[in-house]
Amino acid sequence: MKSYDTVIIGAGPGGTKCAIDLASTGQKVALIEKDALGGVCLNRGCIPSKSYLYLVELLENIKKSKRHGLEIPEVKINWEDAKKRKDMNVKILGMGLRKSLEAKGVYIIEGEGILKSKNEVLVKTKDEEKILEAKKIVLAIGTKPLFLSFMPKGKQVISSVEMLDLPEIPKSLVIIGGGVIGVEMASVFSGLGTEVMIIEKLNTLLPHQDREITDYLKKSLEKKSCKIYLNAEVLSAKDKDDKAEVIYKNYEGQEKTIITDKVLMAIGRALTYDIKEMEKIGIENDGRKILLNKNLQTTVPNIYMIGDSAFRNLTAYGAEEEGEMVASHILGKEKTIDYDKILVTVFSHPELAQIGLTEEKAKVKGIDYEVKKSEYAANGKAIILTEREGLAKIIVEKQSQKILGVHIIGAHATDLIHQALIPVMQEMTVPKWLEVVFGHPVLSEVLKNALES
Repeated sequence: MKSYDTVIIGAGPGGTKCAIDLASTGQKVALIEKDALGGVCLNRGCIPSKSYLYLVELLENIKKSKRHGLEIPEVKINWEDAKKRKDMNVKILGMGLRKSLEAKGVYIIEGEGILKSKNEVLVKTKDEEKILEAKKIVLAIGTKPLFLSFMPKGKQVISSVEMLDLPEIPKSLVIIGGGVIGVEMASVFSGLGTEVMIIEKLNTLLPHQDREITDYLKKSLEKKSCKIYLNAEVLSAKDKDDKAEVIYKNYEGQEKTIITDKVLMAIGRALTYDIKEMEKIGIENDGRKILLNKNLQTTVPNIYMIGDSAFRNLTAYGAEEEGEMVASHILGKEKTIDYDKILVTVFSHPELAQIGLTEEKAKVKGIDYEVKKSEYAANGKAIILTEREGLAKIIVEKQSQKILGVHIIGAHATDLIHQALIPVMQEMTVPKWLEVVFGHPVLSEVLKNALES
């Protein structure tokens, strides 16, 4: 039986970050992965989807090029080449990740890791089964796409995994769920010419984000010919011959039927583990997920859970932060995460990003606040780029003038939001932030103009 200081099951962003941080201190660390290093984000999520989103961005810029004096012949989309580029991006980053892990001395084990006791992990590889012993165990086992009995997975009713590797661009697509995956895939395929419809049960897209910003996004997607139905309940979705059939009830209670090429299920994520099996080891749950303390320890203190499987923050960078925090705790150092101050980035077209409080949360907390805004249409760089669609919104505590939240929708919003990290995290005031000298003409001035509004 091989012994390690720490065994980590799952090599997604959280697991790899935890492994690197621990191994850097001289710990003997085993990292077990049954699929591919990098997890969902690298292989079937963040990187593949953003590769396609960049393709659509290029396409949109080519369409606007005539306004800048460029005459470009009609563009043809080569879908096979687009998929090869996506795969190449994944391969390059995967190779880099493996080198980083090996350079730090992490023992990478390709196989399935199964928790057997509080100090033992069973590893099933192609050739053998073996038990690893560990002082600490970190579960970074991720989640899987959620399907329901009346919306079962099929050839045409699929998840984002299959959506990213379609043999051809569908002519029509129904997306069930208006969360991050839903709006990003709507941006990709509407940009590629697919007739796209989003059906969302709630009364807004991206329900955890600022309502004014998500309303702006809805209008923008509708301008791109996306049909969006809110307050709509899907009654069934299933394969029907070589198409898919969706039956839903609209906000007026009327039952509607749609026949479409593909249905993307984007209603959430499901557990990849059996909570009843975890109970046998002493790991308790609340009936839905594993109980964790502030250090992400389970009720068996030497076993931790991070990333999607912890259901604290379902982002790659959130998982990385959790991996770093757990590594610190294992090494005897205290580190905490303020989940309210982890930024949100959505790579829809237009992009959306935020950090800190929304206007709705400020109201719930009873904070006396004011809103400062600036439109992209008044920004010199945005006009030059033909990117006049967008808005920056800053939530400020009225009396102290502390920055409580920053929200951006528009071109490069996911990059611009990083300029708001320190002001929000350090509760900087409006006058203090305005001491910064902004360049000109730059998109960042949309934040400056909002502060001055």
